[in-house]
Amino acid sequence: MAFGREYFEQLYRANADPWDYATSDDTRARYEHTLAALGPPLHGRTLEIGCSVGVFTQLLATVADELVAIDLSATALASARERAPSAELIEASFPEHAPPGHWDQIVCADVLYYLSSAQLAQAIAWLRPQLELGATLVVVSFLGDDGRLPLPAAIHLRLRGELAAWHVAAERRPRYVLDKFARARVS
Repeated sequence: MAFGREYFEQLYRANADPWDYATSDDTRARYEHTLAALGPPLHGRTLEIGCSVGVFTQLLATVADELVAIDLSATALASARERAPSAELIEASFPEHAPPGHWDQIVCADVLYYLSSAQLAQAIAWLRPQLELGATLVVVSFLGDDGRLPLPAAIHLRLRGELAAWHVAAERRPRYVLDKFARARVS
């Protein structure tokens, strides 16, 4: 199955919040954990990859100096604009159309497992120089209701291997996994 623009447009047209981001207590706790992993206050430029309907974007906007959020779906971005009017929201696919420049913080939640193997390689190739320049990267992936989806776990293992020089934290919770990458290892 292809997970392109039309797939997500159909999904958001059928249900304005298909993963219940705005109402789920589990998701709210995951967002708080992600924000804590980033280590606010967030100085400089923050990029959120895959902002969906903007629930986490709204939280990021309260602590980020400058926030740019991207998503493939124009329908999802319309909801995100209502929630986070101060953020710059861009309709773009990742990694093909990643916004240019250096980012100080990057959040990538529930995105990488939709990429093909070639796209994932391109994403890692884009992330590596961001880390070399001092960015902090937090990657979070949903593991399914039973916590056992193999693809997200395999992607996180690949990230830990290919970006090992910057890997500073790995946390697995019952329904998601979170990895943090930064310039210096945390003692």
